[in-house]
Amino acid sequence: MEEFQAIAIYHRDGIERLRRTYGHRLSSHLFASLFIWKETMKLSVLLREELFAVRIGEYRDERYFFPVGSDEAKESFLREARKRGGTIRLYYMRQEDVEYMRQHFPNEFTCEEDLDAREYLYDREEQTALAGSENKYIRHKLRQFEKSGNWQTEPLTKENLFRARKVIEQWGDFHSEDGSHYADMSAAGLLLDYFEELSCTGCLVHDGERDYSVVIGSDISEEIHDMHLAKCAEPIVGLDYYIKQEYYRMLPERIRTINLEEDLGIEGLRTYKERLHPSGYNNIWKGKLSYEKGVGYQR
Repeated sequence: MEEFQAIAIYHRDGIERLRRTYGHRLSSHLFASLFIWKETMKLSVLLREELFAVRIGEYRDERYFFPVGSDEAKESFLREARKRGGTIRLYYMRQEDVEYMRQHFPNEFTCEEDLDAREYLYDREEQTALAGSENKYIRHKLRQFEKSGNWQTEPLTKENLFRARKVIEQWGDFHSEDGSHYADMSAAGLLLDYFEELSCTGCLVHDGERDYSVVIGSDISEEIHDMHLAKCAEPIVGLDYYIKQEYYRMLPERIRTINLEEDLGIEGLRTYKERLHPSGYNNIWKGKLSYEKGVGYQR
């Protein structure tokens, strides 16, 4: 049996080929997302011609992102994993993945919706216009910010990546007291180190003297863009709204939807993302595959 390998840049083409072939559009399975979170989540990958599977944790951990590939390849992989014993835990499942498991493992599979992993989707045109009474609060904060300085926006390129790194370092210094910034700092470092290889885009906000904010993202598909990172050097009211709106305006016209990823169950982050008025969600499930008989589908 093939071994799982540490996720590396050379896995990109194979993973992205399979994502496109099987129409997989979750942020979770995008190669750039897997690559930047590989250290924090201890991710490794098994890449075959008709399937890729991502394992969470160390050797012999039976925790996986739901595999992407042909129906036959997925069933083969899951049955191989079952032979090693114990319960297999599956994460980042779409509704169609749940239905697949109900069909192929009807008596051994249970699952539940994972609200903490649900991905937030936004209409790019709506987020740029911010029309309507529901966006009154954000428009007010934007006006406050725009009046507070001579703000300018600049596309992110390999020539100014060092400036983005400094903004992220300043963000990290501001959030260093409880240590919660380490995971984001690790992911941000990989985004900057492999900015071109991951086909990323981004922008900086500055006032002509100092950089204050940075965003970085990459495409999930021709119409969907994933925002991997949005950081501010200091908490200036309205700055976060401002840089997002400016970045949306920079994106190619073909981009219709922005994916701002999950909220991880963090109450403040959930409130913030709901305040932006998502146009929809990628609902996510997590499940267990075991040997126990007579255990059916649970909603």
